[in-house]
Amino acid sequence: MWLATSAAGPSCDYPRGIAGGAEEFSVPTPLSSIDLPTSPIIKLLNAAATTGDGPVFNLEFPQLAAAAQAEIAGAPIQAVINLMGLLDGSTWDTLCVLDTSQGYVSGEISPITFPAPIRQIKGNIAALTGGTNPSVSLYFTARG
Repeated sequence: MWLATSAAGPSCDYPRGIAGGAEEFSVPTPLSSIDLPTSPIIKLLNAAATTGDGPVFNLEFPQLAAAAQAEIAGAPIQAVINLMGLLDGSTWDTLCVLDTSQGYVSGEISPITFPAPIRQIKGNIAALTGGTNPSVSLYFTARG
């Protein structure tokens, strides 16, 4: 099987076929021209002011890639926000960590690639310290 590569390394496998004794490569349609289902923007955390889990959201169809954005108010010294996904119905996996002590800036959009199709999602605040009445809102959208 032929393996396409980019500067970032291997990207995908392309099938190849034999026609008339010569090898021909089949090039897939670029993702930008395929109409993939997109989830609406989901507000996973709504001005949450304490640590812990937000509500669980069921996704309409399995998701493969997404983006998250946190709005952090009250100038906390540290905010650690986790985006968590569920595949098997019992074990939550941390898919993305937005940590102000590691350089995350309120309002940045962070792209996420999932390790497997995700069916449920939730936000979690692991730390929220300092500042004046700090709070976090977390937004999420995905593509299947």
